[in-house]
Amino acid sequence: MKKNILFTLSLMILMGCATTRNVFLGQLSPVFHEVTSVMENETDVDIVGSALPAHLKLAESFLGLNPRDPNILGILIQGYVAQGMTIFETQSLDDELAGRRQGDAWKKARLCYQRAIGYGERYLLERGVTIKELQTALRENKILDLLTEELRAIDREPVFYLAQAIALAANLDKSHQRFVSYLPLSEVMTEWVCSHTPDYRAGLCPMFTAVALASRPKILGGNAPKARELFLETIKKFPDNFFIRIAFLQYSVIPRSSKADWLIQKDWFEVNKVAGRESVARSSEDGAIPLLNSVAVRRFEIISRYEKKLF
Repeated sequence: MKKNILFTLSLMILMGCATTRNVFLGQLSPVFHEVTSVMENETDVDIVGSALPAHLKLAESFLGLNPRDPNILGILIQGYVAQGMTIFETQSLDDELAGRRQGDAWKKARLCYQRAIGYGERYLLERGVTIKELQTALRENKILDLLTEELRAIDREPVFYLAQAIALAANLDKSHQRFVSYLPLSEVMTEWVCSHTPDYRAGLCPMFTAVALASRPKILGGNAPKARELFLETIKKFPDNFFIRIAFLQYSVIPRSSKADWLIQKDWFEVNKVAGRESVARSSEDGAIPLLNSVAVRRFEIISRYEKKLF
């Protein structure tokens, strides 16, 4: 029913007069947010992979009619991060473990993060602040004050996903100077969001901090032992968020070739993976995202195929 309503409204807007467009554009953002929520609660990764491109292109069509709409910009930031992280990085993991680096999936994931960052820059501009101003404030140690002055609670989710788009892009392509130069901003934007909502999405705040500590060289603040400790603390606090566990495997366990850590997580996934793929209620109750739990199970199955090679 919701899809039919969205389709009908879309036709009226795209084909109608300017008055019709203005009337309906303001009413579409809640519908887009509802569709995004439905996708997050979908446990079939393939269904989401098929549906996301149309969802994003439709949102971009509406953005073309109202290029300054912060709601649609926020949806596009989150949507492209989701597409890159859940679909293409999962496909790229199989390529990477097989020794096929920077394949098609890797390129598509990077493109998704580039688009998310571009929409994020536009989002910030609509909120009255630019990346350049944030970088200046960072050098002057005033960035948290600037974020608090210019942004509101409603901005936290788009800012969080923009920060992760930057971090994911830099992790994916460490040779890209623009992505890498934005990393300090990513850390502070994440800190700003998480200072208000430390348990955001059942542990994504400390998880991304642990990923940063694990994936960066020491000169850029990397600290592998501290990353492992933070991963384990976060897993203990949010045991039903499967994605934290898979991030621990990818960014900490595999690089260290730790068979002991692998076997503990392997046993856990073997017992719980059916719940991760099928149980929406269990995930939703504690704030974890069912889609990410299903993605984690898929990635675990990919890693398992290379167990002998990795450990």
